[in-house]
Amino acid sequence: MKIILITSLIFLISPFSFASEKISVEDARKRLNKENVVFLDVRTPKEWAKTGVIPGALKKNFYDDDFSEYIGSLDKNKKYIVYCHSGGRSPKATKMMESAKLMVQDMVAGISGWLSEGFETSK
Repeated sequence: MKIILITSLIFLISPFSFASEKISVEDARKRLNKENVVFLDVRTPKEWAKTGVIPGALKKNFYDDDFSEYIGSLDKNKKYIVYCHSGGRSPKATKMMESAKLMVQDMVAGISGWLSEGFETSK
C-alpha cells in the first residue's frame, strides 16, 4: 500500500503532471508568449488559411503521414498546448504526444473557442 501511495505522489509532482490536462481558451491565452510554452495547431493548411493561427503557434497537419515522426522530434523540455478546430483532433494528438513523454495540454474548444473570445490570430 505504501508503494502505491509513493508512486502516486511521485507521478503527481513529476514534470509530466502537465500531461493529460485540458486547458480552457482563457487559460491558454494567459500562457501565450510564456517561456517554454509552445502552441501547436494540428489543423489542415486550408483551415490555417481560412482562420489564421494563434500567433507564434507551430503548425502540423494531424493527417500528414509523418505526424508521428514530427511528434518524436519535438523538444521534451517544452510544454505544449495543442488545438484544432473545435476539439476533435487535438485529443488524439495529445494522446500521441503523451506517449512520446511530452508535456502537453489540450485546448478545449480549439480555434473556434479562441475566435469566439475575440482573441487574435495571424495568417
